[in-house]
Amino acid sequence: PALHEQLCQGGRPCFLLYPGPEASDVADIASKSPVTLILIDARWRQARIMLNRSTWLQALPRVSLPHKQSGYIWRQQPASGCVSTLEAVSEALNFLEGDGARIKSLLLRPFEKMVQLQCQFTPNAKDKNANLGLPMSGEKENANPLWDRSRRRKRRRNKQRLDFA
Repeated sequence: PALHEQLCQGGRPCFLLYPGPEASDVADIASKSPVTLILIDARWRQARIMLNRSTWLQALPRVSLPHKQSGYIWRQQPASGCVSTLEAVSEALNFLEGDGARIKSLLLRPFEKMVQLQCQFTPNAKDKNANLGLPMSGEKENANPLWDRSRRRKRRRNKQRLDFA
């Protein structure tokens, strides 16, 4: 509770950067600057669990980023528009800060170098997110990109169990 008060100190609005159908675009809050932006630094499944367990996080207004492909090419993202925490921070600062483009570039430079170096040591490295594609404009975003994938996996397992029975 004390941390929560400090985050919103001085009437500063507090937002959760996390996709969802009720999330507004991060560019829409740029005029409310300065703002406190909360990010959950975890894998998507872990982030969803943390969000579901925290009533305080659930109560925060959400903002999301415009869809873009992740540069994390060797790690499969759950859906299009899902990016690493560093990519999300750099993209959000691009919208919220006056010198956002420069900040974004400075933040992503070591990330891009890390990906490049990792790919040198990964045989047959390919972009695991290339087939995700970006959603068509106007396409409704799922509340959590993992849910559909998780449901499909459960259906396949159940079908396999029935086939063996």
